[in-house]
Amino acid sequence: MKNDVLMYENVYEILKDKIESGRLPRGSRLPSRAELCKAFGTSEKSVRRAVELLADEGFVKTEKRKRPVVAFNPVAQPRKKAPPARGTGAFVTEDTLKTGVLLCFPLIAQGLKLCQGDEWAVPQAIIDQMDPGQPVAFWRLSKRLWRFFVARTGNALALRAVDCLGYTGIDPLSGTREMREGYLESIRELFECVRQGGSFESIHFGDFSALYDFVGMAEKKAESRSGSALPVSKIDQKLTKAERYSSVYLDIISLIAVGYYKPGDRLPTHEALRKIYNVSVDTTVRAVQILQEWGVVEATPGKGIFVTMDLDGLKKLTISPGMIASHVRRFLDSLELLSLTVEGVAVHAAENASASEAQELYDEIDRLWNRLYLYDLTPRVLLNFITEHIQYDAMRSIYGVIQKNQHVGRSIPNLVNPVKTAVNCELHEQCMEAVGFLMEGRPRDFARKATEMFDHTRELVIGECRRLGYWEAAMAVYDGDLLWK
Repeated sequence: MKNDVLMYENVYEILKDKIESGRLPRGSRLPSRAELCKAFGTSEKSVRRAVELLADEGFVKTEKRKRPVVAFNPVAQPRKKAPPARGTGAFVTEDTLKTGVLLCFPLIAQGLKLCQGDEWAVPQAIIDQMDPGQPVAFWRLSKRLWRFFVARTGNALALRAVDCLGYTGIDPLSGTREMREGYLESIRELFECVRQGGSFESIHFGDFSALYDFVGMAEKKAESRSGSALPVSKIDQKLTKAERYSSVYLDIISLIAVGYYKPGDRLPTHEALRKIYNVSVDTTVRAVQILQEWGVVEATPGKGIFVTMDLDGLKKLTISPGMIASHVRRFLDSLELLSLTVEGVAVHAAENASASEAQELYDEIDRLWNRLYLYDLTPRVLLNFITEHIQYDAMRSIYGVIQKNQHVGRSIPNLVNPVKTAVNCELHEQCMEAVGFLMEGRPRDFARKATEMFDHTRELVIGECRRLGYWEAAMAVYDGDLLWK
């Protein structure tokens, strides 16, 4: 289906958001199943499951042959405590707070920038219900407000990353009424400023971290950091069976295309492929069968799997855009999330990198460019460096998913060029200039130049996807507007 990625969890999240923000007030009825199926472009089964979840959590009440009724009361709802499974107290909460600053601020800024015309009606409706005299409901509506702008980016990966921080299910301390009134006034000023074309950064908000009991607790960090990472499986979209084996055969094709494997070379065994791609042997068998059908490899029992197609043959190989659409969309979503957030993350990483590590980065990029060149690995090496130097486990988990999805780019047919081109050289020069700033101890200049390089990379990828006919199929994988409309 067109919206396979938008399963019942997404339908549930959107309906819950409307209920919690008051756009579906208590006592109102949900639209019919047929209307919801049409609105979300999904099956009745997905809608039914989403409504069941809402009923299980007390958001709606259901009766046979009647539409569900909204039962949620934001004021009466009990306050939740931070879930203990995520680690030990203060460190975890501080870690996710710092991650929230690096992750959410640039995403919200992008959402504000994209919001136009009638779209402002939704956030306006939320702030109209934010009553400083009702602290629990006030702060819950505040979180729904900012989540709307994250969703407005239309990027499902970004929205999942923010949701995985877990703040939607945690109520802060109430604070004073004066604090809440000042905060609400700042929001109104922000809206007015942005709608008039002003800058997101021009409006000052106070420090509200004390509401989460984080202030003064840095000294109490747990010695072990093992419990602070986010559940990557919840951030990254799970692959379907077809996507799992297509990811294997596409990557093998890409390695042949860049010259890593040549005609006559023997591929790893199925057991080795299973470990490399973290899939089952059944998946590798199916992937190799498809490669055989296309004449890319020949598998002989007892002897192994051998490459039979050369680069010229690969250029003539036709792969439908629909077969790789989900992989392309995942890659594009990751590039956008990286492009929007990398400047602040890169400053943070640079401030935690030593001069010797900066020199090692320079030497590694130089080695891969001048001595072991297969294709342009420079952006990936820089991303790996930034990720390794992130000090917050939650943020490092998110960038770990971006790292993983960067490998998808290599697997997209004809997207990677094994020859050094003017474009590759330009990206390499931008990266080396960024590393030069890092070696000079100029973290903000390093971050600015790295951001320029990643922005440029994303623009080039989008252009190539359009040229190769992948763009429309990738955009049809899911409708980003349904994340917020």
